[in-house]
Amino acid sequence: MKQSLIKYLFSVWIATALAFALSIDNSVAASSVELAAPQVCIVYSKLTGKWVPGKNSSGRYDLFLSRPDSMKESRQLTSSLNAFGSVVWYPKFSPNGKDVLFVANRAGSETEIDLLESPTYRMQGTNLWRLNVGSKAVRPITTDGSGYRFFSWVPDGKWVTAIQYGWPPYDQIIVWDLQSNKRKLLSKRTKTEELIDLFWSRDSSKLYFQRNTSTSNDPNLYMIARGGDKPKVKVKGKGKRHYYSFSSDAQKLAFVQDNAVYVSNADGSGLHQVLKIAKSAIASRPSWSAKGLLAISETTESKGGGTSVTTLHIYDPASKITLKITDVPYNVTEVRWSKDGQWLLLNLMQAGNTDTPNLNTGWYTYRREGILAVSRLGDKQIMLKEPNEETKGLDWMETKSSN
Repeated sequence: MKQSLIKYLFSVWIATALAFALSIDNSVAASSVELAAPQVCIVYSKLTGKWVPGKNSSGRYDLFLSRPDSMKESRQLTSSLNAFGSVVWYPKFSPNGKDVLFVANRAGSETEIDLLESPTYRMQGTNLWRLNVGSKAVRPITTDGSGYRFFSWVPDGKWVTAIQYGWPPYDQIIVWDLQSNKRKLLSKRTKTEELIDLFWSRDSSKLYFQRNTSTSNDPNLYMIARGGDKPKVKVKGKGKRHYYSFSSDAQKLAFVQDNAVYVSNADGSGLHQVLKIAKSAIASRPSWSAKGLLAISETTESKGGGTSVTTLHIYDPASKITLKITDVPYNVTEVRWSKDGQWLLLNLMQAGNTDTPNLNTGWYTYRREGILAVSRLGDKQIMLKEPNEETKGLDWMETKSSN
């Protein structure tokens, strides 16, 4: 009797899992083999000139643009004729793809400012810049050189936002109206806090962020209106909770906490674990599709400088089942869904140390980024940009549906 019950329950689980596997495709007959590659434009900062002692600290980097109809031919967008310094960092497309937001260091100093390898650092000495893709015209949004990080476009494309590094070190959240070029202070940290991880609601009305204190991470998710107000706790967290992500209908919330991924209702109720992450693995921010599926990546960095491996999973809130999709031999720092929900677009990162200095940068490190498209069934992979060039950030946007 007991064995029969176990067999029955196992068969039910198998049937449910198969139903979910089929449900993540539009139809049983449809196959990802028939899918066309997603059409994307890519903007990236690439090494263009060797480092010069006394002039720059890591070589020169400029922005390049690749279009889907000519991926092998990149168009250079910036050069040494521009007013900013030698390093362009972390380009970000505007929602309509006509402009690019980036930070760059100060020009004109005897030795330009050294910058760390992540946008989560303070990026001292940088200003925000805006480039028009069509005309290649570049305009500064800031000129104070105080340093900006976690910068992004507001989803409606009319504003940009960033954390401004202050001195004494009081982080401030600033938004800029691109039509009037006016700035507005949204929030300012206390002496013992650090502001991190800004992201906007899809309707552009609310900004979410987290805080770190001098002694610990604050797991709460805070919210502030774009017009400015006192920050409020949107979701009360615990543990080392981070990488909050709302579903497209704003009804569900996913996040990473203590080597696991959880999903809850938007107010934090109905919490349940959807994936246990290996202690040696690192998860990127969970990503929701327009239809409510959740993509999760966990990267295990190999010991001794070998190849990292990232496992991709998809969670279905309807069936509450998480399925492994595939493994890819890369370190994945970001996952996004294609607009039609047929592909996962992965930001690849290859970075590490070298025994000898790079003759072009002068550093004992390398950093190369790429983009890989993986079908949501995991049976097809298309490399959209090889991670084979020294880069300081990239971004991409779809030009049309892959169907």
